[in-house]
Amino acid sequence: MRFLLTRPLHDSEMVASLLHEKNITTHIDPLMFVEYLPVTKIDVSNFQAVIFTSSNGVRAFEQRNYSQNLISYVVGQKTAESAYHIGLKHINNANGDVEKLSKKIISELNPAKGPLLYLCGIHIAGTLVDDLNRAGFNVKRQNIYQTVAAKTLDNETKTLLKTTSINYIPFYSPRSALIFNELINKADLQNTLATVTALCLSPNIAEKLSSLNRKKIMIAPRSTQNDLFKMIDIEL
Repeated sequence: MRFLLTRPLHDSEMVASLLHEKNITTHIDPLMFVEYLPVTKIDVSNFQAVIFTSSNGVRAFEQRNYSQNLISYVVGQKTAESAYHIGLKHINNANGDVEKLSKKIISELNPAKGPLLYLCGIHIAGTLVDDLNRAGFNVKRQNIYQTVAAKTLDNETKTLLKTTSINYIPFYSPRSALIFNELINKADLQNTLATVTALCLSPNIAEKLSSLNRKKIMIAPRSTQNDLFKMIDIEL
C-alpha cells in the first residue's frame, strides 16, 4: 500500500509520519506551497475571538508574535493541535467542518460583545463569513497567507503513477483536486490512475475529480482527517 500525499509540505510530513508508524509507504509531492503575506499589525485586543480554518492560518499567526492569551475558534482537531502547539490557551474546537464551526460560534458568542477576526488564506472554501454576518456578527477577514499552485508533478510521482505504484491519494480541498486534474492532464497521465482510489473530504472535492479515470472515489462521512482514513480502516 502506497499513498501519494499532496498537501503543503508541513501538513504532508505530519500525515506521512503517522502512516509510517503503521508501516505504510508514502510519497510527498505538494500541489501547493504556502507563502505568508505581509500584513499590517492588527490589534487583536479589539476582537472577542480569532477564527482559524486551517493549520496554515495558525502558523501564519505565529509568525506575527500576537498575544497567545486569546479566545480562538478552530475548525477541527488538526488545527486545534497546531493552535495548542504555538501556545494558544483558549481553544474552542468545532471537531468538524466550516458549517459546524459557524454554528458553534453562533451558539457560544454574542455579536454585541465585539467583532471577530478571521485569519485565513486568499483561497478558502465554505460560507463562514456570510453565515456569521447573517447571525449579526461583525467579521474582519484578514488574508495572512496564500497557497501557490505547483507547476508540475515531480518525476518520482510520474514514475509511481506510470508503474501503478500509487494506491491512495487523499484530497482535502476542491482547489487541490483542481490542481491535481490540471497537472495530470499537463503530464499526459490521464490513463495512469486506474489503480488509484481518491479519498475525498467532501462531495464537492469528489465532483472535481469525477472526470479522471481512477479506480474509485470515496467520500468521508464527516469532514475530518480521521474519517477520511477510517474509510480504508486506518486509524490515525
